[in-house]
Amino acid sequence: MRGRFALVALGLTVIFGCRAVLGPAFEPVAAWVAVEGTDGVARAALVRLGSGEPIRLHAVLEGRDGEERVFYTNAERLELGGEEIAAEAIRPWPDRPVRCQWQTLQAAAPYLEIDDEAKLDSLKFTNFSQPDWGLECSVVATITARQRETMTVPDDARRLAFGRHSYQVRIELPKKETDLIAETSFRSPGSDDLFADPEKFPRVLVALDGPLAAPSAVFGLSQLEPTEDLSDDAVQKIGRLHAAGLFFRRALLFAELLGGAELDWQLVEFDAGKPFTSDPEPGAVAPGDWIRVGDRVMILFRDVGEVGVLDGADLGFDFERGAIVRRLSDVFVGEGDVQWAAAPTR
Repeated sequence: MRGRFALVALGLTVIFGCRAVLGPAFEPVAAWVAVEGTDGVARAALVRLGSGEPIRLHAVLEGRDGEERVFYTNAERLELGGEEIAAEAIRPWPDRPVRCQWQTLQAAAPYLEIDDEAKLDSLKFTNFSQPDWGLECSVVATITARQRETMTVPDDARRLAFGRHSYQVRIELPKKETDLIAETSFRSPGSDDLFADPEKFPRVLVALDGPLAAPSAVFGLSQLEPTEDLSDDAVQKIGRLHAAGLFFRRALLFAELLGGAELDWQLVEFDAGKPFTSDPEPGAVAPGDWIRVGDRVMILFRDVGEVGVLDGADLGFDFERGAIVRRLSDVFVGEGDVQWAAAPTR
């Protein structure tokens, strides 16, 4: 009998010893995406970053250890639902194959004309796969709107490192690393959850400084424009979508940029590809300034040509049919009077 008890005790020691080495039982129940902020906390929420700061995304697999919630992730600190998760509940990924497929959520088209309130009720986001990010469960993401190119200047290799995106991940658990089909998979919250509460959805906002903050922040969003006969209720609904940072409307964006100020428009001479030869004087022009011909308005983004002078090589934000960066000479081609105004915030 004494030998039998000794064997039982040894067996229990082996079981708990293995558990201590292998960690808790692997019982996954849900997936999340968390965006790491500059404070080192990864949040399943909207995170604002400065231009040039890396966008670090972490996949999170929620599981159960008995009655205890545990979270498998590479993030050192984690916040879900506005509450930080206790350090002891954060676990390293278990010793088994895990792969993560990353996606961004964006509207299917860069520009949508709304002539019927029913179109607003049917708005959804499309999932765009990001295979370049790999299959790791922590990645450094890039900001690129996938509906179309957001810059019409192919010889400018500099990325548009600003804008706003929403993220989703599919966590796959294959039996073997080489299996094409996973045994189990979990997908983090998607389009419906984004519409329900955009502030608590894994998103990133990277905006430029000063007068370029608001125009750069709408890249990655689709533009909604109401027709003249659209009902007031529908127009107000577009305003709410704009305020939530889900879509943008040009008139509302321009109102935010002006902040109630009035622009001092000056007539300028412009021959596409050549500097302005009258007011404004050289050195007077800066990013964030406004240029217009009739109702066509652009915001100066980058002074590429002669410094401090508006010329056709300069780049501007254009919001005619979706946010895009164009050369001034691609828009102002000699038809109508060109006017310039300094940004009201400088």
